[in-house]
Amino acid sequence: MDRRRAASRHIDIAITALLIAATAARSAEPPAAHRRTALPADASKIPRVLSDTALVDVVDRVAPSIVAVQVTRRTASEIRSPDADHSLAPAPAAEDLHGAGVILDSAGLVATAAHVVRGADVIHVVTSDGQRCRAATVGADPYSDLAVVRISAGRLRSATLGDAGNLRRGQAVVAFGNPWGIASDGQASVALGIVSGLDRAAPMSDAGLDAAIGGLIQTSAAINPGDSGGALVDLRGRIVGLITRIQTTSGAGQGVGFAIPINPRTREILAALSRGELVAYADLGAGFNGRGPLASLDAPAAGACITEVAPQGPAASAGLQAGDCIERINGRPVNGPAHLFRLIGACSPGTAVQIAFRRGDEVREATAVLARADRPSASRVQESSERREWRGATMIAAASARHPNGTRSLAFPPGTQLVVAVEHESPAERAGLEPGDLIVRISGSPLTSIETTERLLATASGEVLLGLQNGSAILVAAP
Repeated sequence: MDRRRAASRHIDIAITALLIAATAARSAEPPAAHRRTALPADASKIPRVLSDTALVDVVDRVAPSIVAVQVTRRTASEIRSPDADHSLAPAPAAEDLHGAGVILDSAGLVATAAHVVRGADVIHVVTSDGQRCRAATVGADPYSDLAVVRISAGRLRSATLGDAGNLRRGQAVVAFGNPWGIASDGQASVALGIVSGLDRAAPMSDAGLDAAIGGLIQTSAAINPGDSGGALVDLRGRIVGLITRIQTTSGAGQGVGFAIPINPRTREILAALSRGELVAYADLGAGFNGRGPLASLDAPAAGACITEVAPQGPAASAGLQAGDCIERINGRPVNGPAHLFRLIGACSPGTAVQIAFRRGDEVREATAVLARADRPSASRVQESSERREWRGATMIAAASARHPNGTRSLAFPPGTQLVVAVEHESPAERAGLEPGDLIVRISGSPLTSIETTERLLATASGEVLLGLQNGSAILVAAP
């Protein structure tokens, strides 16, 4: 009996010692905010934040709302002489292009990318349950690269739109699309990635795209040709972006993809397109550059300096003058004219914006109510002798044009032509040329200078193939 009591006392003493040691160790630990947890040597024991089940649930929930888009477009294949630097007459042909779309409602409205359906002769949509439908374009906007088509089909499940304003860098997202047309059966291809950046400027070849919707989402999710119009989705199954572009040097995805953010502005655009209406854009009524000739020498490198003010426009009414440098819009710093372009593009006509600007050494504030631009597909153009009339299309040098909100487009080769008007029933209209199109090639020759453009237009005869900035081509018949 005494032996048992002694053993029990030893155990009690040992337990007490362990408790004291544990308490001392705990009190010596740094606060939780400063503690570092060592990762286990066995990677399989690291807990997964993104479980297989969670991702499968997202795919199952979203996939029925994603469709494949197939476009047939009349084009031409150029036949080049091996011993000449010009193109012979192109042979008419048809090409099939692929994209994706997002079902907006059970009545058959589908959102996609405008560059997917532009100039289309025939559009087909394939739903996730295999229904193949003919589609008609309800509305398309070249600046935002958004379009809405309508299909007639049953059992359509509409997508849930989210808000890209809640996204954070590093957040996991899933891309749904139709890369290279391999998901043309309607079973969308799926790729996992993260949000790599927010409020990104568009690739240089697409200067102006981001200005219509306030900046793009950059993602690491694999995006390839054919994914345009598809969806970028958060892990709750909400559409936070519509896929629009990739940054690539090879034509294939290289981990730098862009999506149009779903936000109040893009919702407005999609609603207008769903009604077949033109998209209304905001206009500040001023032209800008980084350090304009009228800006003071000590003007900050950031900001956007006003070079001209439209009489009785929003900027003039707010008291802004040429030489003023805008530093903030609604409290957000302006990092150059391109960034100002995006901040204005994210607003609707009639929006009151708070402007902080520098005049000389003094910082001032003003409120401007943004006006409605005349027309979203016709850029505000300076009066210029550079206007060219050709087969019913009116063109100017892209470098002399401004977006409707007043910012100049200076990122194009000097010969690039911007279509600002197209006559009804003209060869240009019948070919599918539209205001806002950027022509970068004529009969296969790049427009590297104004002189080259004038020569090619003057000598063009018969059917002429125009290469557009977005990679498509349009065959314009002789008048």
